[in-house]
Amino acid sequence: MASSSLAERVLKSLFFRRAMGKASGTATKAVSLFALFEALMSKANHEANQQGRSRWAVVSDKVSLLGRLIKSYASGEYRAIPWQSLVSIVGVLIYIVNPIDLIPDFLPLIGLADDVALTLWLFRSLGKDIAAFEAWEKARTVSI
Repeated sequence: MASSSLAERVLKSLFFRRAMGKASGTATKAVSLFALFEALMSKANHEANQQGRSRWAVVSDKVSLLGRLIKSYASGEYRAIPWQSLVSIVGVLIYIVNPIDLIPDFLPLIGLADDVALTLWLFRSLGKDIAAFEAWEKARTVSI
């Protein structure tokens, strides 16, 4: 339940509102989505290499899945996602890649707590849309 209340605080924060303000514009430009994907993968690799980042491990597969979703959308391979869901995903990813947010990422032990809580909130909120992408991705992998 703690991640739920933290997610609620993040959703109300100025940092998240700013990320969501950028999300629509980013989602309309493939080059911006590819840049977001690269920033996300860079952060994921950095966090994976850090010691004591077990909270990040909880969501690393989920963040990677979201990254693949926006990359597939940007390349035009996958477009079967509602626009508002895409904008929400992009907003959350913009928030995640920004190191200065509600709880700055450089703070030891707690710096990623808001990113983790927000990612888990997103999967609860958009579970069906994300699962549809995951099923599409698996079916595509099988057919290749």
